[in-house]
Amino acid sequence: MVYLLNNSNLPWSEFHKIFKNGNYEFNDYLRKRLDIKYTKDFFKLSPKSLRDIIKRVLTLQFDEEPPYETICDKLRQEISKEIPLD
Repeated sequence: MVYLLNNSNLPWSEFHKIFKNGNYEFNDYLRKRLDIKYTKDFFKLSPKSLRDIIKRVLTLQFDEEPPYETICDKLRQEISKEIPLD
């Protein structure tokens, strides 16, 4: 969603250009992608009203189930602000 709201761009969208020769270790790529700088940039691109949900999703543990109902409810609220659902 953030990708679409920001002209098909995310902070790590250019990684394919940086690593075009394939001369990198996957762990290095992953470390750079998850670097705090990219997280901060991602939050700047995100609508303020959705940042709590995004933060919650980004801090989930590997085996933790996302709060799907909460996420869907929040998205419905935000959509209805923009597009009244009569």
